[in-house]
Amino acid sequence: MEIKREGENDSLNPPHEDVEALHNDSETPPSPKAEEAGAVDGVEPKQYKGLSVFEEEDFINTNLPLSGKLEEVGHGVFHWEIDNWTQLPDRVISKTFTVAGYDWDILLFPRGNQASEIVSLYIEHKPKDTTEEWHVCAMFCLAMSNIDDPELFRQSHTHHRYVPEESDWGFTKYTELRHIMTPVDTDTPPLLDRGRVRISAFVRVMKDPLGVLWHNYHNYNSRKHTGYVGMRNQGATCYMNSLLQSLYFTSEFRNAVYQIPTENDDPKKSVALALQRVFYNLQVSDETVDTTELTKSFGWDSLESFMQHDVQEFKRVLQDNLETKMKGTEADGAVARLFEGKMKSYIRCVNVDYESSRVENYYDISLNVKGCATLRDSFENYCEVETLEGENKYQAEGFGLQDARKGVIFESFPPVLQLQLKRFEYDFMRDAMVKINDRHEFPPTIDLEEFLSEDADRSMSWKYVLHGVLVHSGDLHSGHYFGLLRPTTEDKWFHFDDDRVVPVTRDEVFEEYHGGVFPQPPGQQGVRPRPTSKRVTNAYMLVYIREALRDRVLNAGDAPIPEHLLKRIQDERDEDARRQLEKEALSNSLMVQVAGGTQFARHHGFDLSYFDQRQAADNPLFAERMPRTMTLREFSAAYAERTGQKPDSFRLWSMVGRVNKTVRCEQLLPASDMTLAQVLESRSSRWSELRLFCESYADNAPDPDCLASRPLTEVSFVHVKFYDPARALIGGVGNIYIHGEQRVSDIVPTLRTMVGLPADTPVLLFEEVKPTLIEELDPSVTFQKAEIQNGDIICVQRDVGPEESYALPYVPAYFDDVQNRVSVCFVRHPSRGDEDYTPDLNTDRAQILTASTKTPYDRVAQWLAEKIGKCDPLKLRFYTVSPTGQPRQPVRRMASTTLADMLPSAMFVQLTLNAEGLLEYTVMYERLEVNIDQIESMRSLRVTFLGKSVKDEHQIEVLVPKVGTAQQLVEATYGKVEQLLRTLVQRSPSTDGQQLQQSPPPPPKPFTLGFYVVGYHRIIHILSGKERLADLGSPGISDIVAEHQSAYLETSQMDTDEDTSAANIGILEVFHFYCDLSRTHSMPFLFLIRRNEPWSETWKRLQQRLGMSEKELKNLGVICGPKGVNDLKHCRVIQGVVEADAGRTANESPQPMEQTTPPPSAGVAPVAPNLATPLTAGESEGAELGGSRSESVQSSDTNSNTQQPAEVSDNMCLWDILQQMKGLHVDAEDAGKPGGIASFIGLNHVDRASRHRNPKLEKAIRILN
Repeated sequence: MEIKREGENDSLNPPHEDVEALHNDSETPPSPKAEEAGAVDGVEPKQYKGLSVFEEEDFINTNLPLSGKLEEVGHGVFHWEIDNWTQLPDRVISKTFTVAGYDWDILLFPRGNQASEIVSLYIEHKPKDTTEEWHVCAMFCLAMSNIDDPELFRQSHTHHRYVPEESDWGFTKYTELRHIMTPVDTDTPPLLDRGRVRISAFVRVMKDPLGVLWHNYHNYNSRKHTGYVGMRNQGATCYMNSLLQSLYFTSEFRNAVYQIPTENDDPKKSVALALQRVFYNLQVSDETVDTTELTKSFGWDSLESFMQHDVQEFKRVLQDNLETKMKGTEADGAVARLFEGKMKSYIRCVNVDYESSRVENYYDISLNVKGCATLRDSFENYCEVETLEGENKYQAEGFGLQDARKGVIFESFPPVLQLQLKRFEYDFMRDAMVKINDRHEFPPTIDLEEFLSEDADRSMSWKYVLHGVLVHSGDLHSGHYFGLLRPTTEDKWFHFDDDRVVPVTRDEVFEEYHGGVFPQPPGQQGVRPRPTSKRVTNAYMLVYIREALRDRVLNAGDAPIPEHLLKRIQDERDEDARRQLEKEALSNSLMVQVAGGTQFARHHGFDLSYFDQRQAADNPLFAERMPRTMTLREFSAAYAERTGQKPDSFRLWSMVGRVNKTVRCEQLLPASDMTLAQVLESRSSRWSELRLFCESYADNAPDPDCLASRPLTEVSFVHVKFYDPARALIGGVGNIYIHGEQRVSDIVPTLRTMVGLPADTPVLLFEEVKPTLIEELDPSVTFQKAEIQNGDIICVQRDVGPEESYALPYVPAYFDDVQNRVSVCFVRHPSRGDEDYTPDLNTDRAQILTASTKTPYDRVAQWLAEKIGKCDPLKLRFYTVSPTGQPRQPVRRMASTTLADMLPSAMFVQLTLNAEGLLEYTVMYERLEVNIDQIESMRSLRVTFLGKSVKDEHQIEVLVPKVGTAQQLVEATYGKVEQLLRTLVQRSPSTDGQQLQQSPPPPPKPFTLGFYVVGYHRIIHILSGKERLADLGSPGISDIVAEHQSAYLETSQMDTDEDTSAANIGILEVFHFYCDLSRTHSMPFLFLIRRNEPWSETWKRLQQRLGMSEKELKNLGVICGPKGVNDLKHCRVIQGVVEADAGRTANESPQPMEQTTPPPSAGVAPVAPNLATPLTAGESEGAELGGSRSESVQSSDTNSNTQQPAEVSDNMCLWDILQQMKGLHVDAEDAGKPGGIASFIGLNHVDRASRHRNPKLEKAIRILN
């Protein structure tokens, strides 16, 4: 008997919900009676006075009312009177009573069920036949009343589904004992009066027509209960599962999918093959079907499987893919035959005989929900006729403007009609997408003949029957999809919710998923009405099947499953079986690792060996999987055979991990019948593998006293290593037996013999305690006092004389080096502004350093400088590397800086080992032009260099002092630019296509640079050389530009006698924008204009400067204007059409831009033709731009619906145009200054095709140089 203790059902709501009674997955509002429920854990049931427990019918109807669709099999009452409460045992069972043919009893714990001073009450079902699976659904109420006054009682009620695993149910904390023993007042007796009390059980046995009433779905088998299986949700694929189930039950579609030839398809990329597999598993599998292969065939990764997609979008992508795959096969046209219909869009004139129409195919219909109460209303709304009259008349060909009617009519509906309900719409008031939860009713059947055109085929009925409802529960941002499907022509519905399939009633399908609001409960006097709550679980997609074609669509018979699919699935099952056998074999075997012999001699690290990936690849351990049941005797023979030794030439020791994390020998293992698994469990169970040491007799030291034959309680087995400081190398030389009373000095002669040193050689002995603790042994003490025990390691080395010098002279220094030794790969830093860099195979290849992390910074720099060629170590800078392989902050050079400071933290990188078992790291280095000590007082500025073409743009990093003037930046930039130009010349292809590498390239021609500061893609300041460096180069705010001045100072093909004096030339700013002067982009530049030069010549020079293709130039609108203007209406259009950034309907025509009154006359700003010196900052316009930006936006809005066509001919001169606008006025004293900028040219990048789109959806085409 199973006793439910804590919180079994105490928090369950009483069964007063209409739908919850039959299917608890439906959405139901909170029950108003829930607050009046009976006992729950920690809450005392109320004590009543008035209704008698003997008024059985009234009592059961009051406390266990039938509601909604619940029906009972029968009900009954049982009264159990107790006269001796204090003498009851801890657990008492009442007599068995029968209700509706089922046997029950009351289970009482008078002193609580694992809770003292608490009364626990349960009702237990007594099944008559325990051999079969059974279940009983019952509502029950347990009441405890006074023997003499049946109107004085306490009650608690609930409901439960009784199954073999839960044959009893009730209340662990029915009431506290003190409450039934203590009277409420002096006039009322207690319930438990003089040891007497009555316990009454009121039971209703309920009908379970669907077999899932109050089911908890533990161990629920969908195939067994319904005949169907569900699909696994990968995270957010519920929308896909519901649609696939709907398509699967369309047997004609399923058969067509099976007919697609997929035998040669890639399983990872073929949607058709993945869908065939899904359908096959839905057809034959008893387990939940996985859809991972299908989502992968769409190219989705695991992250996209957790992203919610749209059902309609997924369906169309799937159908398009399948249609493409079906072409030319037996299944060709199957998708269209099932899902394709035709509709006609028409415009029909009222007064003349003229009609314009277009017939289109469709696979689904999107119907409005908002404003439509029923599905028929939605169809009427879809086919609603619009009258075109008045100003909206239709232009009929040959008849002029006419009154007309515009609408949509259906030519045909497909056999399977998929209706998409528009539950998600754009709310213009909220400026966001919202979900429409309005009530929208859909009928079981619908006749669509009235929505067909007059010419439609009516030989068969156009009546449709509902077979699928795809439901969305939730809101716009989160939710869940499931399907309510009718798989066959029978009127049986099932709820497909991912991996669970549950039968549902027809009433639930047609009543619970229309949306709207929950019905209000009946009002109670004095009780405040509850606020209305919306049903967020509602129909999202409907699937109707034409009634006349249902048998063909749903009962088409099962097409043969492709043989290659069956073979593929069988091969996968065989592979799974093989893997299972391998898994079982692994569980029945264990890894055995053996150290010793030559492996110990070649081990140069800690312990006797490394038993993990740190072990060097050229010195492997013996490591094989052996049966767990193999005995030590059998293993010794097998080991001897594999290593070529005689069985009697060695013996094995078990190894143990000590507290200090070292691995040492512990116990001698004789050849016995003890299994390897027993050895592992008894000796080294904390490892998954068995670690052993092979003691070869040939490796042992001479043993004249036969210590090896003594018990290990008297002697110790010790390993010996020899360290050579000249080679800085250590290795094992053998083993030796000692006893505790020996002095350390007693074994020194034997050790000299083992390591091959002359008898008079002074030696030092060290004990290898752990990697960070290497202790020197005192030769005068005994081994017992030195605490040398079994499995310890003694290191021997020759004493180093004072005249000798070694990097690692002693064993502790060597092990410290081993402990911190790493392998570091030094690679060249990808310098910013050097994207075209090609590594030099001689000087820039990766350099590998194996060294201790304690190696000083200067030693590392010296080593790398020697490796990469002639280089000053102080001109090398190192960078740590991030986990993504990007350089981080540079490493500062200080006296305490070591190699460890160059390495990233182990917390942020995935460590790897090389073939020698050393940790691998990567460090980047950079070759500097200045000493690293000087760089601390300098800062790096990024300068953009513009060549002869604007697209010839390069980023340059320039080092300048932190405190200084812009003149120092100018001087440093010249050297960088010259180096860049030399590099570009060297890399440019020669006439025969070969790189110019045989001879040094010629130096670049003399050049002159002009410097200015750019902010918000406009020139805001021209450098004079006197600016403070601290004020320049704010990241993200301004850029420093160095422009090749010859680019704008070169003269065109002009007559030689033409005046090119400063009075006849001027400098303009050229910048890029989109639709509005405040929406600038790309890099601005300076441009030279000449007096009397036609615009056609000026445009040619501007084209060369821009370096754009003809296609790009077609989308350019060119304007000009005076300095400080930030409004298009104050500018002059020179070429192309300038379009404002605002909406304009297709019927609107371009309007000329408002012309402003020109200011007083002025001349063009003169500019000296030689700008070798930096340009002056006297004409900086940064303040004007910044102060008028917001005004320009407002001004553009006032003219947002206007365009200005070009008004300049090719023969006009830009100089004259600007003079007419009076925008190039400068004072007399400024006229002689070089570089005075008084006007600008704006290049408007407008996508001409976008002019016919919705302005809100219009996107700028920006040319980012």
